[in-house]
This record gives sequence, C-alpha cells and structure tokens, in this order.
Amino acid sequence: MLHNEWNGSGSGYFLEYAKILYTGQTRYQSIALYESHQFGKILVLDGCIQVIESDEYHYHEPMVHLPLLMHQNPEHVCIIGGGDGGILREVCKYQAVKTIDMVELDGEVIQFSQKYFPEIASGSFADARLSLTIGDGRSYIERTTKRYDVIIMDMTDPFGPSVMLYTREFFTAVKEKLRNAESLFIMHSESPKFRPMTFSSIHATLSTVFNDVVPCFHTIAMYGGLWSFALCSPGQNIIIPEERVLTKKLEALGPLKVITPDSYKSKFICEPWIKSLLVSNTKIITDADHGFLDLFPENAQQSF
Repeated sequence: MLHNEWNGSGSGYFLEYAKILYTGQTRYQSIALYESHQFGKILVLDGCIQVIESDEYHYHEPMVHLPLLMHQNPEHVCIIGGGDGGILREVCKYQAVKTIDMVELDGEVIQFSQKYFPEIASGSFADARLSLTIGDGRSYIERTTKRYDVIIMDMTDPFGPSVMLYTREFFTAVKEKLRNAESLFIMHSESPKFRPMTFSSIHATLSTVFNDVVPCFHTIAMYGGLWSFALCSPGQNIIIPEERVLTKKLEALGPLKVITPDSYKSKFICEPWIKSLLVSNTKIITDADHGFLDLFPENAQQSF
C-alpha cells in the first residue's frame, strides 16, 4: 500500500507501508497510523505525514537545539504544539531550563502518541518542569502574562487548525512574550524548493515584527526533502556561537543524531537561489488573509 503526498502544486512523493494500524478522527483533524517495514510507524494528520518513527529526530533536533544552544541561559521555554513529544524530549535535555510551558490544541494527539509512539517523548511528559495546557496556542500567547527566553512553535502546515499561527498579528503577540532582546523564537517555514512563495512570505512577515530573522535548513525525508526553519530575535542580530562554546554545551547534552558543532553551523548556510526568494516575494500575511490556500495554491498539500 502507498501513501502519496503532494510536495507542492506540481510534485509529490510516495511512501510504502505494510498495514494500517489505526484511522480515526479527533475533534480537530483526521488521524491515522501506518506501519512501514522501512521506516517503522508513521503518524498522519489530515492526510499529511507528521512523524516517522525512524526519522523524527531530523525535525526535532534542529528545531530545539538551534535556539537553545544559541541562548546563553535558556531558563524559561514555551512550546506551541508538538503533541508527539519530540520537541519536549529535546528541551528536557537542558539542565539550565527551569520551566517548560507546552500548549497543544489537540489533546488526543498527545494521548495517541503516548500510546503508539512512547519512545518519541521518552518519558518527558513526566518531567517536573513541564506545565501542559490543552488549548489554542494563539489564545494562550495572547492571554498569558509569562515571558520566555525561547519560544518554539511546532505546528502543522498553514491550513486547517494552524492557519492563524502564521500571521503578523500573531507574531507580534509572540514577540511581546519574549523576556528580553536575547530571547529567541523559532518555527518551521516550509520548503524553499517545493513551496517557495510560502517560504518567502513567512520570512517577509516575520521580518516586519522581529529585528533579525535568519533562515536555517535541513533535509527532512519525511517532509519530502529540503526543509527550513526561521530563527528570530526581537532585539539583536543573531550570531552563531563559537565552536568551543558549542562543543561544551553539546557535551553536556549527550550524544545527538543530527547536531554537532560543524553541522550546527551548516544549518545557517543560505544558498544564492534561496536568498533571491527572500527578496522576490514580500507578501505579508495578516489575519485578514485567513490563511495561505487562497494566496498560495502550492500549499494545498494533500494525499493523492
């Protein structure tokens, strides 16, 4: 059996699986679990692959360690989304972190992941530093009085439940919840190869809010190839830590599968063709746009 998925408006990829372990519907989205001989278990939400058992670290490690290794003392962290627990697992590796506030819209995804993917969270939901809220991430950010050193947003693609997490108004609210000029915000920003207009528009929108927005890159097979992250600072230019600093911090974390001092620095390499995308499309996404599908049909990622 094959799971087929669009990368963009004119290309896609397939993944073979041996059997369907579960299909159902949460309050917010469809949910399915496949078993693959090559990749292990595969979590699919609304027809789009979210987590592959064998490859999940290719997404979770960069998302967490790019900002947390850069911040000098990340004591207070907020995670928006991330119901499978992979982001939380990586954050929990930092002894300097004192509090972790996690906000997940779909509590059924957490329950499902804990049942079928317990190895991804690796017990991190029991960490005493965690405060878990089941609710809308945007509402939480707009209402909370807390301030954070690092905010990590691990959401689905810009349609469906996550559509209003990609707007200038929301990014402004995020900036207001960062503690100081050294704080950092990170989110995924789609594929510059397969969804170039969406990628560039996300970065253009972030740049109207944050002082510095730096694109970062990693190849993630479970999302079809080259993927990107946006690392944002409210008050200072982002500077990659020196190798000796990275080495010392990484030694304290224990072995990782993706991040080393060299690979960390490589995530910030922005090739000329990608730089041209960042200046060619300056469409700013606002609440009035109500999402990306009408703006950028390339984002209509569905199974086929």
